[in-house]
Amino acid sequence: MSDSPAKNLCHDMHSSLDVWWGPHGWRGKPCCLSSPEHTATLLGPRLQQKDWFHSLWPELRADNLADRALDPMLCGPCVDTECVGKQSRRVGELVRRGGRLQSPVVGPRYLEIAMDMTCNSACMICGNDRSSFWKRYSDRPRDLRQASQGDIDQLLENLDLSQLDHITILGGEPLLTDRHLMFLRSLERRGVDLSRVELWYPTNGSRRVDSEVLELWARCRQVILQFSIDDTGAAFNYQRFPGDWNSVTENMHWFRDNLPANVLIRVERTVGLLNAHRLLYLDRWVREEFPHNAYDQPVELVDHMCRGVFDMSNISGRHLAALRGDPGGYELLKRLHPMDGIQRTDLRNAEVLAFVERQDALRGVSITDYFPDFKHLYR
Repeated sequence: MSDSPAKNLCHDMHSSLDVWWGPHGWRGKPCCLSSPEHTATLLGPRLQQKDWFHSLWPELRADNLADRALDPMLCGPCVDTECVGKQSRRVGELVRRGGRLQSPVVGPRYLEIAMDMTCNSACMICGNDRSSFWKRYSDRPRDLRQASQGDIDQLLENLDLSQLDHITILGGEPLLTDRHLMFLRSLERRGVDLSRVELWYPTNGSRRVDSEVLELWARCRQVILQFSIDDTGAAFNYQRFPGDWNSVTENMHWFRDNLPANVLIRVERTVGLLNAHRLLYLDRWVREEFPHNAYDQPVELVDHMCRGVFDMSNISGRHLAALRGDPGGYELLKRLHPMDGIQRTDLRNAEVLAFVERQDALRGVSITDYFPDFKHLYR
């Protein structure tokens, strides 16, 4: 591996692993943002070989070592974020790990893992492959299973963990079951020192934790709790169905008052067609109601862009014109996504509207309660 600086270096392609458990075993990608085309199935003999990690996505790694530009289709989230001058995940890892590829890479430094898709939310931006609760609102429910202790052991047995320093535990809702504790205990049994690990959890804010979890978190180098909040009030309740804004904010205050000093709180917003016109509301709420944790550390609001049916590229012409009619909100949106680059609109209006109307009917809700113009903008 080269030690020379590379303009397009992505550490995740070489030293990161995003894995999830499903009906057919473990599957993986370089990171949670990368295209499904990168997905590899981690089954059978591959997991019995000590160096299986190094056999993953060889062409992707070779292109990156040759300093080829990132493919905007395969690595779209980072490409789009960098286009508007914001720090992408790729650039964030360059800040963390330096502009040269550290050598040798013997195993993942960054591990993202989803062992259990149990969830009590059916967020509009999510789907039935990441939430057990989504089954009741899906025409084609998925078979979602929990990874057992044996499944977790199989993944870890032949994976070199000596350089592991960053873990993100995904879901489902990771705080809803004990799988995250099972996994962390398995790491400790294999000699992983949690005091060297930065541990991240995305959470919908519906569940508090007990003293055992707080004590375990206190042993980590740092823990980041990312509260998935896209909006406020009734708009939050609709987008993060069947979330309750009052309950979630009460839980956030409980976490703020009970967390160890090494646990930071962040608000993670997914920006798409459902909330692009309301970004200033959540900005104001964080600034006025939740600016700091109990240790006077700032609560950061972090944005990433929605993928799928509510991707900004699927915006209608009328919706785009309405956004441009609000200069303050539109300027904020332009700092998050290359809005001026959207050339073709109305291509998926019918699909967007049909999805919303179908889900509204199944859930017994209506988008017009917080977004009165939405159906007009897409009809």
